[in-house]
Amino acid sequence: MPFPGLPLLPSMANALILTDPVYSIGAGVMVFFVVIGVMLVFDINIDTKVAVGVILLLVGLTLAFFMIRFEDLAAITIGLAVALGGKEIIERMSWL
Repeated sequence: MPFPGLPLLPSMANALILTDPVYSIGAGVMVFFVVIGVMLVFDINIDTKVAVGVILLLVGLTLAFFMIRFEDLAAITIGLAVALGGKEIIERMSWL
């Protein structure tokens, strides 16, 4: 037994990545800024249809994470969806 005192299969509550809501939101914000920064620096062009499709998939994934009580991962996927949407808005408004 590698870790004495720990059950072989931990409960779902112990499997969460981030247990504090503040850290979950912080991780989502961090993912947002990293993804939008990388997309703007490397000038990654994504067709609008593809971007909207990926955003809708991420929203569905976010809802699924909330349903199975993985709020931490849901906050991160919200950050990804908003980053993709923000990149499209920045391109359409011709700010860059």
